[in-house]
Amino acid sequence: MTFSKPLWRRLVLGAVTGTAAAVTFGGIPAASAAESYLSFSTDGTNFTSTLARPVFDQNLTLVPGTSTAGTIWVRNDGDDAAYLSAGAVATRMDPQLAGMLGVSGSAPSRNGKPVYLGPVGECAELYRGWEIPSGDAVRVALTAGLSPDAPNEARNRSAGFNVVFHLQAMDGTGTAPGACDALDTDAGTPVAPPEDENAGSSTGTDTGDAQPSRSNQPAAGRAPEAALAGFPATGIGPGQAVTSPEFNKILSPMDSGRPVQAVPAGFQSTVEPIIRSLSGTLLIVMSVAFFAAAGIRLRSRGQ
Repeated sequence: MTFSKPLWRRLVLGAVTGTAAAVTFGGIPAASAAESYLSFSTDGTNFTSTLARPVFDQNLTLVPGTSTAGTIWVRNDGDDAAYLSAGAVATRMDPQLAGMLGVSGSAPSRNGKPVYLGPVGECAELYRGWEIPSGDAVRVALTAGLSPDAPNEARNRSAGFNVVFHLQAMDGTGTAPGACDALDTDAGTPVAPPEDENAGSSTGTDTGDAQPSRSNQPAAGRAPEAALAGFPATGIGPGQAVTSPEFNKILSPMDSGRPVQAVPAGFQSTVEPIIRSLSGTLLIVMSVAFFAAAGIRLRSRGQ
């Protein structure tokens, strides 16, 4: 499938709480994204390009062997069917927690196995190839959990991760790159899970039976060759305000790992000027305010 409409890749960064004692999952609205082919909802009814509500319980405390689940609906706002994939990238990882923080993503009839996050910058693929028709949405159950094998040495340590969604137009072979492939990072090999492979795999009460509404759906545009939504996480203390200058910062276009046309100097951060001035296809990256990670403080087994 070919597309004549060039897209440009934009990344809006956010932040998430993260220390090591209880897992806190907070949500903060992100900057709105123009010309997005992905929209999101926490109730399956109201879709926007940003999220105002957190996906995970902000007051939950996790200890080794426990997990928490949250649900998000992801909708394809293009006018063609597309594949959705998801990945998780460690943004902060004390060595004692590497391989102990599990993340998984599942959709109705498509269960993703938990992956255990490794060193900072390593992307682990959660799932690849959820097919979403134009205008439809898929309900994705996200789970984060601590391995029961987490050692006492992991006390007072911290970790954080980003969750990214990648929407890729279907091609003639019926395949599409995953979210990790779309990032300008080395996907690497996910850390091998501990012996208990069920750790962090619970999906709570999410049954996948609800049908999301198409209300608030923007006018469908041309299906993107690729749209990537990032859910960033960084390590700050629970309850602390997000003061990082990187929060909601719009970065200049970056190489997505594919051949792209060079962006002229002085380019404004909008889609239309690029459409008028460039040829070829660029990757578009959109951010929402899903803050999927917070810190983790482990409790001693002896307590």
